[in-house]
Amino acid sequence: MSAAVSNTSTNDLCGSDEIRRRQWILNSIPLMTKSQAQNLWKNTLTDVEKETPDIVYKLLQYNYVHDVFCPNPWSSRSYFDEAIDDLPTKFINDAQAFIAFTKQDDFAKRHEERTTFDIRSTLNLPVQFKDNFDVMKAVCLISPFALANASDRLKDDEDLVFTALFNSTCLSGEMKLLLHASNRLQKSKEFIRKCFLEISARCHQRDYKTEDFAWISRYCSGFPADTRGIGFDRSNDHGKRFSIQDMSEFLRILPPKEAADAAKFYPREFFNNEDAIMELVNRLGRHAIGDLYSYKHYYFERSSALQMVRALVDTEMLKQIDEKYKKVEQVFEEDIIKQISSKEITSFDDMPEKWRLNQNVLSKTVECGWFDAGLESVLSFTAAVKASASIKESADHKKRFWETRNRIYGGKLSLFELWFEPYSEEGSKLYSILPEQLQMDEEVAIALLESGCDEIDLMLENIPSLYKSKRALNLMLYISDHAKSRCCFGDPAADYFIEQSPFRADKELMILACNLNDMNLELVDKTLFEDRDFVERVIHPQTITESSEEFQMGNLDLVETAIKNPYIDQGSCYIDQGSWGEDISPKVWTIRSIVMTWLAKAESSYYGLEMIYNIDKANPFLNDKEVVSLSVNARPSDLQYAHTGLRSDTSFILKCVREAERILQYAPKGMCRDDGIAIAAISQDDGNIVDCFNILNSKVDEEYLSTLLHRVKSKLKLHDMFIKVFLMGASRDDQHTIHPSLRSPLPMLNQGAETSIKLKKMIAEYAGVPIGQSYIEMKGTVAALERFRF
Repeated sequence: MSAAVSNTSTNDLCGSDEIRRRQWILNSIPLMTKSQAQNLWKNTLTDVEKETPDIVYKLLQYNYVHDVFCPNPWSSRSYFDEAIDDLPTKFINDAQAFIAFTKQDDFAKRHEERTTFDIRSTLNLPVQFKDNFDVMKAVCLISPFALANASDRLKDDEDLVFTALFNSTCLSGEMKLLLHASNRLQKSKEFIRKCFLEISARCHQRDYKTEDFAWISRYCSGFPADTRGIGFDRSNDHGKRFSIQDMSEFLRILPPKEAADAAKFYPREFFNNEDAIMELVNRLGRHAIGDLYSYKHYYFERSSALQMVRALVDTEMLKQIDEKYKKVEQVFEEDIIKQISSKEITSFDDMPEKWRLNQNVLSKTVECGWFDAGLESVLSFTAAVKASASIKESADHKKRFWETRNRIYGGKLSLFELWFEPYSEEGSKLYSILPEQLQMDEEVAIALLESGCDEIDLMLENIPSLYKSKRALNLMLYISDHAKSRCCFGDPAADYFIEQSPFRADKELMILACNLNDMNLELVDKTLFEDRDFVERVIHPQTITESSEEFQMGNLDLVETAIKNPYIDQGSCYIDQGSWGEDISPKVWTIRSIVMTWLAKAESSYYGLEMIYNIDKANPFLNDKEVVSLSVNARPSDLQYAHTGLRSDTSFILKCVREAERILQYAPKGMCRDDGIAIAAISQDDGNIVDCFNILNSKVDEEYLSTLLHRVKSKLKLHDMFIKVFLMGASRDDQHTIHPSLRSPLPMLNQGAETSIKLKKMIAEYAGVPIGQSYIEMKGTVAALERFRF
């Protein structure tokens, strides 16, 4: 952008055409970078324009990108805000200003907090808008959970609540959304009936799935769904909102298939009511009856009404259902504990395998003196630990677990869950409850590590010899890696137990350690970085930067592989320009394949010409068209690092402009006034107008764009004339009906399809008629400039 001038001179320059000036501003704002928008507000807009609604609304809509005002202009500015000014006072109570603010991209993501168990709005909604229907509707269309911030009057507005419910980005949360509505709406049968019908209509339009009846069906029964969507969380009982008769009435308004889908999520009380069940079943086909019975009988197997339904199910389908839900005899924790207390079970061999590492069961065995007998009991326990550690997760285990979890444990995390998830989020804490004698036993500790026990610190404190056990260290690495995967903040640290072990030069162990946690590369013995097998099997940027120049030049394929490694782009590590610029031999950057691989990493700005330029400004690849083109296509700013000769090449700049976005600002000054380049750039991206021209502060830019538009329109008129006069004249086949003296020579060009096309193209090029890409670019340029009111 040109340097800004004072508000007075700007006004004098453009005051003759205020409408055109304003249109330029409004079209420019969405295309501006952060610095351009802030410069516009600080140095270009007049005091009057800063109070103009259209301009301020547009700035609010893109404020998240531009940081002209603070992230929420209606709240106080924080220390970390990059805002340059406060929202003008006149807009504080302007509802349309706040509605413009809600139109920002990703508005919902920035003003909603999502956890495993809940979604809530974090929007600090100004008090003056909580009772404004237009504002609340605009907010709820984007961030439905903001309904909680509405006034009591609006929470009783059916249209607003309906808008929030059916614009949710997370269907599982709609029940909680409805809980924000007024008590009248929550208990309104008419409103709930409307919700059922809306879901049914959207199922037909394929916007929703049949499972989306779950929230409304469960709402009717008074129990929110649990976080897994299985059963009901009865710890949050809101009381039964509607009777069984009401629930039946809601099903009557739905087509049979949707009625069955909605009924699947009704509670036990509904399926114990024979009249309600038979009314529903009488509307269903035999397959739908079987499907409903199959879905519900496992949970409510003692329902008398469902036993009536069973009689209506096809025999073959009934066999499949019974086989699918065949009961497996279950032994529960409390039964095991009772049998240990009563001495019905006296050893691990008598205990079902899955309960041998249950924390409560194990505590009971200690309490009952199982470990007072000495070594024999210790060995028995070790065997039990090893046996339990061998249990493998299976699909059947998973299925039974999720189906019975809520029924048995009321939805709370328990050791029943830990059995199916050896490396669960809670980990295993069995080691610390063992008697001191067992805590000092290395074999017991290793067996517990195999089962997923994550009390590594305590084990190493009690048994220092574990540092010297490769088997123990291998297990610790896997457990430590799982623990880091659960960490939601901070960078992962190196595994300290590796540093104190004698195996830092052990290739196999260190390969495992580094592949699980790249921070362990800090602990690797330096000799391994000269071992091709180690570097090849780890493949991480640091394995290359730590190696010698001789190794790098002798193993260029590994350097290239390290750059290509997709793990690098997952956010946890990246190739740092500084380390690669300092630690990679300059000779490596003279290898074409290495440079091309480096530049092809378009996912990050780290991979570009800047580093190569900083290493060696005379690098031949900075003057290589193929190399520079590859780089600028991914990172337009890399054009500034190309060789001066290449940047002065008009044809090369034209090629770059046609392939890369908003690159013209990085070309040499003056290139933007080359008609061919300007036309290609403007047609490709309106942003090039904002980047390189500023009629608000430069009369020269205004005059150039105006004359450019005039020249382009003249060319397009020539194109139209060429089509309507020349080509139409050449295609005439009625010459024999015209007097010889009046006949046109143009039909003589028709000498066969191929020849005719070549001749017409040659004439068009000779006459300067825009055709092909040139014509398309000119049309785009006219459209873009006219949007800016030229």
